[in-house]
Amino acid sequence: MGTKWNAVYLRKSSIANSEEMRKFERQRTELIELVEKLDAPYEIYNDEEASSRNEFRPEYVRMKEDIEEGKIKAVYIIEESRLGRDMQEALGFYKLLKQKKVKLISSLHGEINLTDKTSQMVAKIKMVFNEFVYDDTVEKIERGKFRSIKAGVFAGNIPLGYSRGKDKRLVPNEESRLVVKCFHMYKNGYTTRQIQDKMQEETGMKWNSNKVSRILRNDTYIGRIEYTSSFLEETVSNDNAHPPLVDKELFYKVQEILTQRNKKLNVVGVDGKTTYERTREGKTISANLNPLHRLVYCRGCGYRRNTSTAVGRKEIHYSKCKNCGNSGINVKILYNHLLRDIENMILELQELLHSLQDDEDITNKFDDRLSEVIGRLSEIEEERKGLIRLVIKKHISEEESDLMLHDLNQEKDKLESEKAELEEITQGKTTEDKVFDIEDTISKLESILNGTIESKEVNRILRGLIEGVYFQRVTEMKIPSIYTVWMI
Repeated sequence: MGTKWNAVYLRKSSIANSEEMRKFERQRTELIELVEKLDAPYEIYNDEEASSRNEFRPEYVRMKEDIEEGKIKAVYIIEESRLGRDMQEALGFYKLLKQKKVKLISSLHGEINLTDKTSQMVAKIKMVFNEFVYDDTVEKIERGKFRSIKAGVFAGNIPLGYSRGKDKRLVPNEESRLVVKCFHMYKNGYTTRQIQDKMQEETGMKWNSNKVSRILRNDTYIGRIEYTSSFLEETVSNDNAHPPLVDKELFYKVQEILTQRNKKLNVVGVDGKTTYERTREGKTISANLNPLHRLVYCRGCGYRRNTSTAVGRKEIHYSKCKNCGNSGINVKILYNHLLRDIENMILELQELLHSLQDDEDITNKFDDRLSEVIGRLSEIEEERKGLIRLVIKKHISEEESDLMLHDLNQEKDKLESEKAELEEITQGKTTEDKVFDIEDTISKLESILNGTIESKEVNRILRGLIEGVYFQRVTEMKIPSIYTVWMI
């Protein structure tokens, strides 16, 4: 084995504002300076603008692989939240460090003891707190989007026929006539394929029937915008956000024709049911039988996967990845793998629940210690005032006072640092709240395992618990590599 090195892990948040970015850059400089003082080899693992929920961050994965291979002797971080806010992944990372005897050192909190029970409890509480902060930040962002929708501001890719105005609202442009023409042609009996050919001939640009279908189904063209937050499980809409391109009567007549042209295709869902609709024009697949609807991603490139619409297919199937060519897979294989992951997650949550219940007295000790620290800080302030009075009355010299003040200031700095850390640990949810949340999550997961709820309800629950199911086929062995990314 060659010389081991120190790892410096950096992760720039994908949702950080300008002030947080400046703070991160300052802390990054301080961390690298700290490592350079050791006069030992080191390597920087830097994930730019990476989500803390995503454990497939390239540099984070590379660092874990180097730890597995015994190349790293210590990991240096700014603070624990830089590693990520997924509790399951963080606990697994700590376990890996402990197994490989790799130290974890934070520039803000010093070396983190991975064997001491109290330190482990602190780490768990911090993870819960970090998740709370992350959720609070995401909620603020989502609420901001809601306010924008109500103000008529359109977010996302600007649809054909519109441009963005100075007030960020949509305004019609010269291409709006193409959109209006698509609606009238479809109403008059043209198919999407025929409209595609006409548009290509008129514009000299490439069109396809799917593009035409998306235009015909897009209610943005009647002045409406809508946004659904899967995080908040809320929807907000604005029916008069911008000038419409087509009137509502024409739009809804087209929707009626689209529905009439649908044809049904019987497909078996994971629960054995066969009521399943596939539209002939738009080729959209119903989510009623797929519990993993909009939750399956390519592990090779990260793109979300689409279900197959091949005529005659009898089971729901994920088609070949359009981005990297990764092979398709039957949804049953993914769902059965997820069920095994759910069983393991229930066991881990039950262990965490037991830990929280057993260690409630440790949390109380943190509260007691915080009271002691606050009390001592008050005493130090009184002692400082007393020294000033003694100097004024010339009971002690200024030199003696300076020495005593220096000691008091050092003690004060250490206590204020400890106070800040204790306040971070003790604020937020109580142990009782955390226990309730974990028990509720276990109950939801058990209802999925028991098969007592419909696929659509399973999908709704999973959207609040997992980021997605990632899979990739190993070409040589034809074995799918499947991984569930949890948000709990």
